[in-house]
Parts: sequence; structure tokens; C-alpha cells
Amino acid sequence: MKKSIFITIALLLVSVFAHAQWTTTGSLTTITNTVGIGTTAPSYPFHLYNTTARSTNSGGSVDFGLDSYNNNLVGSRLYFGRSRGTLAAPLVVQNGDYLSLLDFYGHDGTTAQRAGQLIFKVDGTPASGIVPGAFLFTTVGSDGVNAERMRISSGGNVGVAAPAPISTFQVNSGPYKFSAGGCPGGDLHYGTAYIGFNAARIGRGNSANWTIEGDGSHNGGGVIYSDVAGTLYLAPIPSVGTTTRTLTDIDIKNNITFRVDANGTTYAKAIAVQTTGWPDYVFKKDYTLPSLTDVKTYIDQNQHLPEIPSAQQIEKDGVNVGEMNRLLLKKVEELTLYLIEKDKQDTEKNKLLQALQARVSELEKNNSK
Repeated sequence: MKKSIFITIALLLVSVFAHAQWTTTGSLTTITNTVGIGTTAPSYPFHLYNTTARSTNSGGSVDFGLDSYNNNLVGSRLYFGRSRGTLAAPLVVQNGDYLSLLDFYGHDGTTAQRAGQLIFKVDGTPASGIVPGAFLFTTVGSDGVNAERMRISSGGNVGVAAPAPISTFQVNSGPYKFSAGGCPGGDLHYGTAYIGFNAARIGRGNSANWTIEGDGSHNGGGVIYSDVAGTLYLAPIPSVGTTTRTLTDIDIKNNITFRVDANGTTYAKAIAVQTTGWPDYVFKKDYTLPSLTDVKTYIDQNQHLPEIPSAQQIEKDGVNVGEMNRLLLKKVEELTLYLIEKDKQDTEKNKLLQALQARVSELEKNNSK
């Protein structure tokens, strides 16, 4: 009986090992050897190697490894690798190839559903010693679509809702883009950084240019930037067509219409201030013009004109440009009415003087007879 039991156990063990052909290097519990899955020569403490195609962007082989370093610069790392060709004859990866991705899933009550991905792919043409790469971040929206939301390109540009960012930082694409980046160079008064509205600066120094895109109807935008002296510039870019155009730094500088110096002094080509209550009512028949006697009394008591802010108020609160222009115009209109009244009085006095002079002349003439 015992003999038959041992024979049965032996057959079961043979059956198990016949269906599970493991190839190991060393022990799974040792700290001195490595573990390889899909490879008999693992390059890392844990090495997963796969040549099975799982997408249209496939071919070649991929591997994944866990590694650690005993130094002050590097701790542990995850390794993701990809090549085209075969295991024996690997070939260069191509622009657009996915090198690795992290997939994030959540259960919807029925099954696990993808919620987002972190993807690393080739971003450009590889060369000897160089494989340009880009990070892509995707999320699944309320519509169930897994879409790219942000990327970091091989050139270091960051795009949010912009799959091909052309500026250092860009939100949206086409004529609706918002850009930010550096703008050094003498042609921009040695600028520091800018924000652009449908205006992206590409390149460095005086060789850089600006891309302004069109929507089929217009191709305008604008730039705000500062220089190393602390001056702030605003440069609107008027629309002159319907398609994409390229501008230089000098073009941007020539479009500056507003400037704020570091000391707060502001320069503009023109300023339009909208206001209400414009004092045309001063010239209406029912307007009561203050007497000059009352105005003099007010000035003697307050040392400024009626309705006009005092020097202390201006120093404390500043000047409301629209309101001040309205009040000054009112005083000019009142002064005009005073002058008209004065002119009327002078005219009447001149007439009276002429009449008196004529009377005197007549009396002198009669007396001389």
C-alpha cells in the first residue's frame, strides 16, 4: 500500500514538472543571483523579456527590469526597453514607436476600465547614441474617450491640450493657443520672458521668430513681455490675413503700444476712457452757474476749486482720469459762461461809454459857440 502511494506521488510530480518547464539561474530566494522571465541571461535582478506582438506599433522585442545601485547618486530604477527587428538582430526604433506605458484601471461595477495612461514614445528620428523621447499623459473623460491631455516633447516643450507644442509652455493649439517662454535678445530690449496669445516664439536670441496662426478669417494675436531692466511691454498683433504668418522680434517690438517702466511711468499711443455724466448740462438754460463771489469764498476757505479733489486726496487716492477730465471740462465750461457774461457786461459798458463820450463831445461843441 505504501509503495503504491509513493509511486502515485512520483507520477504527479513528473506530470507537474513536465507541464511547467522553468529555467532558472540560481535560487529565487538568494540575494546574489537574478531572475529572468523570457530570457536565460537576465541583465537585472528581475528581467522580463517579451517578443510577442500586441499592437500595430509592434515588432522586435521589449524588456522590463528592476535594478538598484549602491551609491549616493542612484537608488533603485525601473528599466523599460524596446527594439525593432528580432532578439538576435535588433533594429533601431522609429519615430512614434511606444517604448513603454503605465496603464491605470478602475472597476466600474462590471469590469475593470482604463482610466488613464502614462506613455513614453519616440519623438523624432533616432541617430547613433540618440533616441529622442516624449512623455504623454492621457485620461479618460466623461465621454469614455481616453485622450491625450498633456505631453513633454523631446525638445522640452510642455503642451496642455496641445499634442505638438511649439513653445516652451503651450495651452491649446492653432490660433487659440496660449504660450509662455523666454525672449532674450537685443531686438526685444534684452527681454526676459513672455506670454503670447496666438503668438509662440521659436528659437533663441536674434535668430528667433514668432508663429501667428490663422483661423481662416483672421490671424491676429498679442504679446506681453518684460526686459531685464524691469520694463513691461504690450504688443498687440493686428490681423492682416487669414493664414499662418511668421514675425521677427523687431516686428513684435514695432507693434508695442503700451509700456510700463520700472518706476511706474506708463506710456501709450492713445488712451480712451469711457465715462458718463459728461457736463454738457452746464450750457443748458436751467443750469445755475455759481456766482464768482461764492467761488471766491470757497477758494478762500478750502484752497482749491469746488468739486475738484484736494492735493491731500490726490496724494492718498491718486487721480481718476475719467472723472478728473469730466470735472475739469465742467470748470472750463463754467469759465466759458463767466467769460461770456463778462464780455456781455463789457460790451454794454463800452456802449454806455461811447454814448457818454458822444454826449461830452456835443456839450463841448455847444459851449464853444
